[in-house]
Amino acid sequence: MITLKNWVAVFTAAAVALIGGMVLQARSAGAAGLGCQVSLGAGASMSNSSARLTDSTTGIEMLSVGGLGANGGALGVGFGCSIAVDRIMLGADIEHVWHNATWNAASGPLAVAVELDRQVFLTGRAGVIINDSSVVYMRAGVTKMSTSGLTGTFTADFGDFSGKVLGGGFEIGIGKHVKLALDYRHSWFDAKTGVVMDAFGPAGGNLNLKPEQDLVMLNLIYSLDFFGSVLPVK
Repeated sequence: MITLKNWVAVFTAAAVALIGGMVLQARSAGAAGLGCQVSLGAGASMSNSSARLTDSTTGIEMLSVGGLGANGGALGVGFGCSIAVDRIMLGADIEHVWHNATWNAASGPLAVAVELDRQVFLTGRAGVIINDSSVVYMRAGVTKMSTSGLTGTFTADFGDFSGKVLGGGFEIGIGKHVKLALDYRHSWFDAKTGVVMDAFGPAGGNLNLKPEQDLVMLNLIYSLDFFGSVLPVK
């Protein structure tokens, strides 16, 4: 099975090779920009998870729920680099996002919750510069999300959820080194299973969660161009 560490290694090697090749090509062509940027963002996340409870001994399904939803705020910081040749932009970003959202489920006196804590994204971007101060881009990569685990009447620990990301956005320059970006991404996470516990120990069940998430962020970006201009501003 391909782990997140494998994805990171493959993505990093590909990004370094691609950007290095583009820089060499750009030096000979004389029509390129290379820069790095830091970002601060705020937005909202909308997520849901399917849940499947099975007997830990027999594996028989005891409960299946398809819509554990959670909406909440998000704050993020990021760092990335990009290169532009003519009107084509390529880049890579790493971002850390903190969530304020909880999956809740209740039935009679029983209540459980799973809190979304923080999330790391490692993505590549490809876009088209459409005028002197804006770019439209697509994004793809991998992500890892941490949760507090199941709390309430029953508890369970799921560890980190790993998944894949697709998205896109629009970026516009508002100053010499300052940009604004509206960014959307959808994440699909691999399923994780936790042993259900109550006050007396194992409760005889395993709970399987498979989340999906939509995230919209408005990012304020500060960029420095090291070789030409990635996104010129009039």
